[in-house]
This record gives sequence, structure tokens and C-alpha cells, in this order.
Amino acid sequence: MRPQVLLDTTPALGVEGPEEIPNYILPYQKLLPFRLNVPEVYDYFPSWDEEKDLSVWLLDYGPVALDEAGEPVHEQLLPSLGEMWEHACPLQQLTWLWQMIRLWQPLQRQGVVSSLLEFDWLRVQGLQVLLQQLKLDEHQFYEMKYLAGVWEPLLTNAHPAIADFCQTLWKKLKQGKIPHADHLLRVLDTGIQSLAEQYDFSYTVFALTDGGPSRDHNEDACFPVSETPIEGQQLANTMTLICDGVGGQEGGEIASQWVIEHLPVRVISKIQKQMNEPEQIRTFIQHLKEDIQEVNEQLNRRNDREERTERERMGTTLVMALADFQQFFLANVGDSRCYWLTADSCKQVTVDDDVASREVRLGLMLYRHAVELPRSGALTQAVGLGPSANFIPSFNA
Repeated sequence: MRPQVLLDTTPALGVEGPEEIPNYILPYQKLLPFRLNVPEVYDYFPSWDEEKDLSVWLLDYGPVALDEAGEPVHEQLLPSLGEMWEHACPLQQLTWLWQMIRLWQPLQRQGVVSSLLEFDWLRVQGLQVLLQQLKLDEHQFYEMKYLAGVWEPLLTNAHPAIADFCQTLWKKLKQGKIPHADHLLRVLDTGIQSLAEQYDFSYTVFALTDGGPSRDHNEDACFPVSETPIEGQQLANTMTLICDGVGGQEGGEIASQWVIEHLPVRVISKIQKQMNEPEQIRTFIQHLKEDIQEVNEQLNRRNDREERTERERMGTTLVMALADFQQFFLANVGDSRCYWLTADSCKQVTVDDDVASREVRLGLMLYRHAVELPRSGALTQAVGLGPSANFIPSFNA
């Protein structure tokens, strides 16, 4: 399509996977939960030189915007952050900054945080900042103040509504007055919250399930239970929950319905009228985690009381979403998914709790090779199948 841009016209004919994934590719695997902001490894071509590593690794950036002639709209596949910055509203500008800093600590743990300091690698895909690639850090001492130089073209050319905020932020970064990523996140959270109060937010929620063509009954359950879309602005009115009874489990249909009946009540009862402060948000997420674990524990105990073992145990997957002004909360267990849909793209947000995803996150295989494994779709956890001590729901905010 373009230099360094490939279109796979035969995706079902992938090459054999590598025997071992090299260190410079492992961070992509470990950062799978940040798939909206970090590209996934698609495949590779092995080196044709036995003495040199000339292997080629392909990264997957998701859908590409095309013009009417079928050619990419942007010269370099994805537009740069600098190119899109001046066209963005103030809330979008601050949100892009927030997304980058949210990546700081995860990238730092994988030894690739210096990737955020490569301005030309900061790309935009819809509402998300997407790193063009990752590189291994040369040392372990990257500081927040390094961002002052990288972000200067952004902070000094911000939307008038946030110009003063961004100028102050730029000066503090240069002076080293923002020493940690958590500190910078709090600063940006405050700015975003203040700005968001000037916007009107509304949400439309509709839930529907279908058993599909291959089953004689539907083991799914959803919340809210309504035949018409629900519109509202309050957090409690935006809650959406999908549960899919685990296939092969006798009580899958019972389990999914049981979670739908018990979890929303617990969550809604703890929702605060206001969640403006980071501490309030952290408390809410902690409550959400505890509620899911408690529902899991109750269903697990019911399985024990009824002396259900192995495939007799009742289990279900779960994916939940709530929206509050500019904030969005996600939780998932099993392989029920959340997707980010736009006019020209569809990207998976959540990570499945299955064998294939586990192999990827452990750095053992590329995803397109892992899904070819026997039982690659087997779940590594689901609600109700075991005690909460070994049960870890995934969260995104």
C-alpha cells in the first residue's frame, strides 16, 4: 500500500510462529491490555541470513482510513499528534495528554518508556493516541521533565480555552516541579474535570442478546432489561452488563441470570452523586472490584452447597460498562468483550481471559498463532467457578 505498510490479502495463510520472541518484541505482548494505545504484533518474516537477525516484524494498527479510490487517507498511515492537535477541541487535547501519561508507568515497567519521548511516533487514531512503535530504553532514569521538550509544540499551541493551564503545566514540567507520573495524572485529571463541567453529556443505553444459529437456547443475560433504548445523564442510568453462561457448564443460563439479578443492585447502591476527585474514582473502582468478587464468591458457594463439580458448576462471563461525564469504566471476566466503535473502525478494548491471550501476555506466542492452539479459547477464569482468592477481574477507566 505504502512504504513499510502492508495489506495481508491472505490472512488465513500465516507463516509459522517464531521459536522464541526476542526481547525487543516482548513489551508489545506484555502491554496487550493497552491495545488502544500500543499496536499489537501481527506476524513476522524470519531472517534469511543465518548469521544476522534480519527478521521483519509486522505491527497491527487496526482499520486504516481509505479514500474513495481505496488509498490510505494519510501519507503515513496514521496522522501525527502534531498534525491533529490544532484541529482538536480542548477536551480532546487534554485527554490525549492524559492517555500518554497513563501509559508512562506500564511502559516504564517494560523498559520502553522512552518511546513516549519520540514525538514523531505519537500518532492519532480517532480519539486515541497510538504509539507508532516501541523501543527499549537506554537507561532507567527517564524523568517527567523530559516531557517539557517533547510536549512544547503541544502545550504552547493549545486551544485558547486551556492555554493558561497548558502554559503553567509546561513551565512546571521544565522546572521539575512534577516529579512523578501519578502527580501529572492528578494535574490533568483536575484540568479535564474542570473543563468537562462546561460540556453537556448524554448517553443512550440498549442491551440485547441473541443465542446465535448453533444453539437451541440462549445462555446470555443482559442489563438493563428494556425493549427500548434508555437515555440519561446519571451514572446509574448508563450501566450496561452482559453475561454469557459458560458453554458446556450445566448451569450457564442460571449463572448469567443470577449475576444480572445481583450485581447491578450492589453497584448502583454504592454510586456517589459526584465523582469529581481522583480519590472518589479510585474508591468507586475498588467498590466495583469488591462487588464482582463478592458475586463470584456467592455463586461459587452455591456451587459448593449443591455439590457441583467440574463441568456441573455454574459459571458465566461478564463485561460491564458505566459512563460518568467524560469518564468511562469497564470491567470484564472471561471472553465477553467491549469494542470501541467509530464511523470507520472497530477495535477490541478488553482482553479475553482465555488460553490464547494468556500465551500472548506471557510472551510465549503471537496472538494469531496462539488462537491455532488446541483449546485456545478455553477460559482461564469465569464468574462462579472458583473462590475469589484466585479471581482477578480486569478493569479499565
